Amino acid sequence: MAIAEHEHQEAVVRDQLRREEEAAQLRKKAEADRRAELASRMYDLECRLYEVQEARAIRSFARAVRADAEARDLPLEPDTEVGAWLAWANGLADDLEQRAIQTLAIRRQKPAASPSYGQNQLQQTEAGLRHEVDLWRQRFIFGRG
Repeated sequence: MAIAEHEHQEAVVRDQLRREEEAAQLRKKAEADRRAELASRMYDLECRLYEVQEARAIRSFARAVRADAEARDLPLEPDTEVGAWLAWANGLADDLEQRAIQTLAIRRQKPAASPSYGQNQLQQTEAGLRHEVDLWRQRFIFGRG
């Protein structure tokens, strides 16, 4: 009788521990899901903000081009080179802004990381930094690019 009672108590304790462990795992999963959702929303928001800023920068540049063309008395009709470019630039800015603002139902996802093909993160970072230094040298020291 005592052995059966002891085994029963151990089974009750094991069940309780199992339930607590499952509850802890569910809480961890819920927290990970919450963090993933927040990261996804932030990525989406940053993409949209970037597109709106880019649209504003394009419009600002197009205004500067228009002002310069007007100062030099260049024709701005749509069939001229400057006029066609201004129409294209303003259309591009409109498209960027419209896509950023009016597609809230579509959530942008961060692209999946590409495989490293045997390189570890340190090697990839080092190779990227070397590439950036080479580009800097070409542009600012040697005056190319």
